[in-house]
Amino acid sequence: LIVTRDRLLAAALPVVAVVALVAVVAAASLSSAAAGTLGFDFLSYDLAVRRFFDGGILYDQSFDYTGAFGLFYYPPPFVLFAAPLAMLDPTLAAWIWTAVLVVTFAAGVALLPVGTRTRWLILLLGGISWPLVYAIKLGQVGPILLVTFAMGWRWMDRPWRLGAATAVGTAIKIQPALIFAWALVTGRRRAVVAGLAVLGVLALLATLVAGPSSWVDQATLLARVSRPIDTPHNMTPGRLAFEAGLGQGLAWAIQIANWALVAVIVFVAMFRCSPVA
Repeated sequence: LIVTRDRLLAAALPVVAVVALVAVVAAASLSSAAAGTLGFDFLSYDLAVRRFFDGGILYDQSFDYTGAFGLFYYPPPFVLFAAPLAMLDPTLAAWIWTAVLVVTFAAGVALLPVGTRTRWLILLLGGISWPLVYAIKLGQVGPILLVTFAMGWRWMDRPWRLGAATAVGTAIKIQPALIFAWALVTGRRRAVVAGLAVLGVLALLATLVAGPSSWVDQATLLARVSRPIDTPHNMTPGRLAFEAGLGQGLAWAIQIANWALVAVIVFVAMFRCSPVA
C-alpha cells in the first residue's frame, strides 16, 4: 500500500507542479493585463530600447528614485537581449516576455544538479510562490538570472561554461559579477578569464549598438537613484534608519557598518563554506 501511494505521488507531482505554475502565472497575468500593469518592469526596458532606436537617449536622466514607470538602468549589453522584442507591438511583446520568463524559470529548475523529485518540488513551490509569480507578471529578470546561476552551479568546474554563465548574468544585471570574485579566490582563474572574455565581447557589441556614452549615462543614472540614504523608496538599512528619525551621520554609519558586515560574511564564506554554498 505504501509503495502504491509513493508511486501515485511520484506520478502526480510533475503534473501538479506544471499545472500549478501555468495556472497561477496565467491567472496573475490575466488579472494584471486587465488592470493595465502586465509587464510593468519589462515595458520600462522596452520603452527605453524603442526610444533609443527612435533617436533618443537610452538612459532617461530625469529619474531621481526607483519604482517609477520608464526607469531603465541595467547595463548597456541588456539592449542586445531586449532589442528583438522592440520590433513587436508592446502588448504582444509583454505577453511573449511573460512566457519567456515562465520557460526560463522551468529551464533553470531543470538545470539544477539535484534529484528529479527535488526539481519537481522546486517547480511546484515556484508556481505557488507569490514573489516569483509577481516578478514574472511584472516582467523582472529574476528567472533569467536563475538560469545563469543554475548553469554556473551545474558546471562549476567547467571553466568556459561557468565563465560564460557569469558573464551573461553580469551583462543583464551587475550583481552576478560577484561570482567572478568568488571564482578568483577559489582558484577558478580559467573561468574568470573565460567569463571576462565573453563579457568583453558583449560589452563591445553593446558599445557598437548603444555608443560609448551609454556606459557613462548608465553609471550617472545608477549613482543618482541608488544613493543609500537620501533616495526615496530605498530599503537600505541606512535609509530605514534615516526614515526612523536618525540623523544623516548616524544613518551613514549604520549603512557603512552594514556594507562592511556583508563584505566580511561574503569573504569568509568564500574560504570557509563549500563551493555549492
